[in-house]
Amino acid sequence: MASGVFLGVGCLFPSEDFGFPINEQFIARFRGTFLNDSYLIDPENFIDNDRTCVFLNRMISTITHFLRSRNQPPLNDIRPLRYFTSLHSNKPILGSTMKRKPGIMLVRLVDNCIINEEPLFWHDAQGFIEQTCESEVPIRMIETIISKAYLTFTAQPERDFIINLCITGEGFRVIVIDHAGSVETSPMSFADYFGTVPLLRLVMGLAFLPDMSWGGRDYNPPRR
Repeated sequence: MASGVFLGVGCLFPSEDFGFPINEQFIARFRGTFLNDSYLIDPENFIDNDRTCVFLNRMISTITHFLRSRNQPPLNDIRPLRYFTSLHSNKPILGSTMKRKPGIMLVRLVDNCIINEEPLFWHDAQGFIEQTCESEVPIRMIETIISKAYLTFTAQPERDFIINLCITGEGFRVIVIDHAGSVETSPMSFADYFGTVPLLRLVMGLAFLPDMSWGGRDYNPPRR
């Protein structure tokens, strides 16, 4: 991948990967849950790491409940595989002499359970979220994500690329990093319905789709 090239989230997670369309009818189901009455996402959900994790995981659990309630394959066969955590945001990730704190990290569910007390290692990392109250993504944020991606690749040489999210006070960007470089989306706004759809699709892809869909090779290393 070449740095500075833009991509669309639909290219990463097309509806075919889920087995059902992520369209206006699907999104309308979540009005009044994690979407407001205008089908938008309130930026107040992203004030800090903890609140962001609570909101994103609530998105995952709400979508899971909806899919299971359909009583219709493949909808009710979909289960979350990963979740977002900020519990270790102020503790360096273990497994390298380079000390980097995760902020928000995407990790696997272990036996369908979340990891609470155990420390996190670089082989646990599935993706990262960096956030700021600034209106634009500062260069230091991108540099931080790139350094974390490097350490993840060192611990997971089988991984082809890593999908990361940069959240600002007004919206977000998606940054995909592979062994050659990085690409990113154009800015997407929380005040625009066309920002709601990509974020919903992104969270669903990261939570529900198998590793093969986004850079991994279904390799699940031992925790220690």
